[in-house]
This record gives sequence, C-alpha cells and structure tokens, in this order.
Amino acid sequence: MLKRLLLSILLFTAVLNATPPTNENVTTLYVAMFDRAPDSKGLDYWVKESGLDLEGIAQSFFEQGETQEKYPPGTTEEEFVLAVYANLFNRQPDAEGLKYWKEELEAERIPRSLFVLAVINGAMESDAEILNNKTEIGLAFACDGRSDTDEAYAVIQGITADPQSVTDAMIKFNLPECQPSNGDELTEDQKYSLAYMWHEEKLAKEIYLELNKINPAQQLENIATKSEVKHIAIVQDLVEAYDINITNLADYEVKYSVEELNSMPVGKFAVPEIQELYDALYDIGRVSKQASLEVGCMVEVVDIVDLDRFIVTPGNPQAIIDAFTVLRAGSYTHYWAFDKGLINMGVSDGCCSLGSEYCHPEYPKSENGGGGKGKR
Repeated sequence: MLKRLLLSILLFTAVLNATPPTNENVTTLYVAMFDRAPDSKGLDYWVKESGLDLEGIAQSFFEQGETQEKYPPGTTEEEFVLAVYANLFNRQPDAEGLKYWKEELEAERIPRSLFVLAVINGAMESDAEILNNKTEIGLAFACDGRSDTDEAYAVIQGITADPQSVTDAMIKFNLPECQPSNGDELTEDQKYSLAYMWHEEKLAKEIYLELNKINPAQQLENIATKSEVKHIAIVQDLVEAYDINITNLADYEVKYSVEELNSMPVGKFAVPEIQELYDALYDIGRVSKQASLEVGCMVEVVDIVDLDRFIVTPGNPQAIIDAFTVLRAGSYTHYWAFDKGLINMGVSDGCCSLGSEYCHPEYPKSENGGGGKGKR
C-alpha cells in the first residue's frame, strides 16, 4: 500500500505541475522516449518556440513520427514501461512498480506521457546519477549544434552512473562541455528545486507539530522545533539571495517576499504535490502515536529521495549543493530518531516495518543516532 501511495504521489506531481520547459528537462524526455540525445534544432524548438509547458511537450512527443515508429500500434503497456525504464536507467522496473504502472496504463487512468514524467520525477540514487549523466551528455550534444539522429543515439549508449562514462563519451565524440547557466543566474530547474525543498521542509515541520498535538512524541516535537526550522531557514536564505518567489511557480519573475512566506497558513502549500502529500500523511499519522512516528519515517525517506534528485541537477551552484547536502544529513539523523522511537514502542523492525520502500539500513548514522536493532 505504501509503495502504491508513493507511486501515486509521483503521478500526482506529473499531473498538476505546469512545469516550464528547459534544455535540461526536455533532454530527459528525449532520453526517456527515444533513447537518444536531443538534436539541436529539435531542442531549440520545444524549449523556445513551441509555447508548451513540459507536460504539453511530453504529450506532443506521442504525435511525432519517431515515436510512432519506435512504439508502433500493438506495443503493449508492459513493453512500453520496460522500454522507458531501460532508456532512462539501463534496467527493468521492480515487479511491484511494473505491475502498478501496467495496471494504470491498461485501465487508461493515466496517459503514457504522464507515466514518463512520473518515472523521471521518481529517479533516485543510482537511477538519478544515470539520468543526470545521460542528460549531461545529451545537452553537450545539442549545445554543439549537432542533429544527426544516429549519432544522437550512439552518444547515449554506454552512459552509466559512473562519471567516467560521460568523460569517455565526450572524448569519443569530441563534444564540448555545455554550461546550462551563467554566473549567478539559476535555471528553471534550479529555481524549482529551491521552491520544492522549502515547501517540503515546511511540510516536515508542520506535520510533526500537528501530529504531536494529537499523539505527543518527543521525536516529533524536537525535530520540528530544533531542526526543521533551521532547514527552512537554510533554503530561505538561498531563496532570498537569488531573489526568487517560491509561491508563484508559474512566474519566477515575481521576486522574493518574506512577508508572503511568513503569512502562509499551517498545512497549506503552493506546490500541489506537497499539499497532496501533507493531506495523505496527516490522515495516516493521526490514528495513533505509532502511526505518527511511521509518518516520520516516510517523510524523511521522501525528503532524502528528493534531495538526492535535486543535488545532481545539472549546473547546480555549489551553494545549493552544500545546502541540500546539509539538509540530507539532517534527514538521515531524523530517520534514525523515528526508527529508534518505533523500536522503543515495541515495533522491532522500526522504520523497516513499513516495507522495503522505507527500510534503509544504508543511511549514515551519527554517533548518537542509533538505529535500533530491528531486522534490516
């Protein structure tokens, strides 16, 4: 059930976000759909001339001859899911993920375009590293003005999570490095990562405090009041420094407003998928103290997954990388605090009792962080 909840949240992200197109995110679509780098003219058209948001571009991809040739009539939903995972991550989906997406597509509850965006949004750990590397080499190919589709396919083959695979391809195809941003100017993807993480840290603080009112727990109160407030401040300092408004995601030309952020009500968020996540987790956590601590495990895992994804955004300034790395270290500590709290209540497996999606014995532990002795 929790696995399906997480997949549903990823889908909700793809459905509700009117995401502005950038060279980076349209390149990931080329990788997902065609298993190749974007051609220079095509990338310029979609980003600068089409007038479509990312969701509209994904939908339009299915009207292109290349798509129809690659996925001809008769291509089953399972075959399509397997192809997209292989294009993006060089692997097959796990059995539960394949079953979920196959059922959603066969029942026509989602179109293929939104499935593609949801899988991209859900990339984590080594998958995120592979996708980042494929995006980097794809951008370099397009930035060099190249448009040969056979070469665009060849340049992506052999790209893995190892940065050396990018270096090798750059040398082999004589590609220059593509710089996605200049000076202190952020790309749309980088602005979005700051907006998203500010709201996600706000979610953590507020859901812990609200659940603590119903099911008091030291972990909920301490993490909210002593840590999450600092995490919000770390992101907000960057938002102020870059002078961007993170409550109006359709227009980043609107500038930073501390008054607007401070006046945002508890439990309300400008990022739709964060709002959906808060509402869903609040309903789960209010049932009992154990459920509240389990929500803590879930929030911290989601936080780490998102930070892993945003840290590797192409061209990230060091300030964003450093800030998100600090946030991730805090989330590791919080995860183990909730894990220990559950074990102390008699839940021997701690966070792992929620299933493999939330069982992460590989997370680093601080000297005082513990982690319990549950089965891992």
